[in-house]
Amino acid sequence: MRSLFKRISPLVLLVVALLLVACGEGNSTSTAVAVPADTGAKITGLATSAAIPGADTSKAEPVNNQNVVKTAAGADKPAPVLQKAPEELAVKQAHTDAITWVAFSPNGKLFATGSRDKTVKIWDAATNKELRTISDPQTDIIKSLAFSPDSKTLAIGGSGALKSWDVDSGKEIKDFNATGLRSVAYSPDGKTLAGGTEGKDLILWDAASGAELKRFSGKAGDYLYVTFSPDGKILAAGGASSFVRLWELASGKELQTLSSYPEAATSVAFSPDSKIIASGSMNGLIRVWEVATGKQLQELTGHAGSVFGLAFTPDGKKLASGGADRSIRVWDSANGKSLKVLKGNPNEINSVAFSPDGKTLLSGSGSIFQDQDKAGFVKFWSIN
Repeated sequence: MRSLFKRISPLVLLVVALLLVACGEGNSTSTAVAVPADTGAKITGLATSAAIPGADTSKAEPVNNQNVVKTAAGADKPAPVLQKAPEELAVKQAHTDAITWVAFSPNGKLFATGSRDKTVKIWDAATNKELRTISDPQTDIIKSLAFSPDSKTLAIGGSGALKSWDVDSGKEIKDFNATGLRSVAYSPDGKTLAGGTEGKDLILWDAASGAELKRFSGKAGDYLYVTFSPDGKILAAGGASSFVRLWELASGKELQTLSSYPEAATSVAFSPDSKIIASGSMNGLIRVWEVATGKQLQELTGHAGSVFGLAFTPDGKKLASGGADRSIRVWDSANGKSLKVLKGNPNEINSVAFSPDGKTLLSGSGSIFQDQDKAGFVKFWSIN
């Protein structure tokens, strides 16, 4: 009898277990289980609220914690759980495709994101709340954007067009009749708009009238990345030719030709005092030059791929770089020393920008490759 009981007991227990499971499936009541945030547990659909320092958090919108990704088709899918860096303040999925450009408005009240999903979004910098979306079929894939110095106008350059838009209303102001834009920049006085094209031209327009003022022509891809010096005296551009060229804005005279050889230049940025210019390249090197003499001051190494984003802090003491290796590096601009490496990004960093007060670094990421997750995330960092 004892041996028979030993043989039957497992079977009975199995039947009982199956009955309990069936009863549980029929019950429509579910139980919420709290999981501590620091356990690394993955909870689909969980959202956290975070905002830039100084924000009124009572008005802040939920910020995606990366456990769910909205795809271009509109579906939700799990995203990789990444280790949060201590410097990370907030993260938000802003677009369904890669973010190509991020920018703060000069007054610090807004930030904008442009994406390969063919939209530009304008956000409240204090609450992370999306204020409006600009979607223009003619502009197509967004490659670059820039706020005017008075923060009232946003220039958007894409594959199909370059246009300016009213920030408050989201209405189109001016069509500059240009295609294949890779970068755009306003002069510090707001009177001139520059566009670096994927063709052979760098073009200057009157920002108000849209009239073409000047055109610099080279080889295809020579002037992909364009920027003005903060003092408004110099225009700089770099690209596939492995050179960064500097022109005197008033006369159009070429002042310096800086070599990023053997790789193409993939980003350029002036220091706030206009005395230094930095460029990133496809091989991960960052070169820093003295503007007046063209002398190379530093060569910064650390990135394992193209450097797509460069930005100096408003006080000029630090330089931030982001690139294809999914990392952001912060450098001491005086001596080139690496100060921080910010990791935990889901994809390559395509653009970085500092808030006007220098307290927050904004990064935009996303992949252009079909076999990778292309969702566009913005992250806010504190590097102090």
